[in-house]
Amino acid sequence: MEIVRTRRQFLQTDVASAAASLLPHQNATAETNARADDTGEALWYLAPTERWLEALPLGNGRLGAMVSGGVSKQRIALSESTAWSGAPAAGQVNPDALPNLSHIREAFFAGHYDDSQSMCEKYLPGNIHNFGSNLPLPYLEILFDGHEADQYRRSLSP
Repeated sequence: MEIVRTRRQFLQTDVASAAASLLPHQNATAETNARADDTGEALWYLAPTERWLEALPLGNGRLGAMVSGGVSKQRIALSESTAWSGAPAAGQVNPDALPNLSHIREAFFAGHYDDSQSMCEKYLPGNIHNFGSNLPLPYLEILFDGHEADQYRRSLSP
């Protein structure tokens, strides 16, 4: 019997487990810090983060956050998909694309796939300019005065 898994299940278990296995190479304390639970469905940590890359990512593709954890202080780095430096530039469309589109289609439908492919590579790509990079939003920092713990655990699960 073949077990069919969704893309979401793959990302939640296999990718998360693979990421956890890389942590010991990045941070000397990560070997004792990162663990996967018995089901492989959650990651949990025994200490707050020391670096941004150790934070737990949350998001839906448009809104995102990197959660650092902590008992007396929770730090959350916020992100949003439309926060970019720069702007779309004019003139990115290749002016040879539209005049050659009919020739590309003719070659393709005639079965001349190599010719069609080479014309696509020559005429269809635009004049790409750097659009910029994603900009971080402010950090959200939540302070819990007077809260301490002998044992600590933070986790990420589906």
